[in-house]
Amino acid sequence: MWRYSKKDGWEEIEDFLAATGSKEIADEFHACGFSSEPTFEIGDSDELGAEIYRRLEDVGHSISYVNYRTLKPLTVPKATEAKDEFLANIFVGGRSYPVALPALPDLLDFLSQFTSICRGLGAVSPSRSNE
Repeated sequence: MWRYSKKDGWEEIEDFLAATGSKEIADEFHACGFSSEPTFEIGDSDELGAEIYRRLEDVGHSISYVNYRTLKPLTVPKATEAKDEFLANIFVGGRSYPVALPALPDLLDFLSQFTSICRGLGAVSPSRSNE
């Protein structure tokens, strides 16, 4: 898995999502302290796109992590990087690649670069709702 920051660029890191033992992306992200549903989506998950997940707020009580399909507890990995505020799940040709993003400036820089690539390839075009 990768981490991207505006300051340090790209670095390969340990895949803390794989340590959950789940095969479902939503369960992996939730077990690592992130939202189980994307906060923001761009592009197309079949060709080129990304989903952005945010770290859940600590509300002062413990959260139990459960696989919602089997109702079995998930293993919470010790290597979860609490310093990452966002996760981007990038889709290229139907395959997903998770990218950890430490803070909002890193997310915005990542999105700026990613949308430029998508527009250049015709995967994303700006649209405006008529509503």
